[in-house]
Amino acid sequence: MKEDKEFDSNETLLVITFKVTQAERLVGAAFINLHERLLMITEFADNEHFSGLESLVIQQNNTAADSKFKVLINLTNDMNREKIQDTMQMCEVDFSFADNKKDFTCANI
Repeated sequence: MKEDKEFDSNETLLVITFKVTQAERLVGAAFINLHERLLMITEFADNEHFSGLESLVIQQNNTAADSKFKVLINLTNDMNREKIQDTMQMCEVDFSFADNKKDFTCANI
């Protein structure tokens, strides 16, 4: 019987979107793990250093040898792009900024 190679490793995708106003920075995050059939969603206010986001990424990143952890980031504007990029680099995770904003619409849910 042929095994499905798609789920050989524990893969997790973290999708992050930001809403930044003058009063607060809201971070919305969804963790998706198809191997474990797990979906977790959260939204929280964060500070200017994005320390809550950093803590969340570090806690959810599985460092096992057979695991893969990827972060996809959606920014409505590039105001905090460098700070968020620095935060992800400190967390030592694979990340990318969404070039296609259609990936973050609710039309195909």
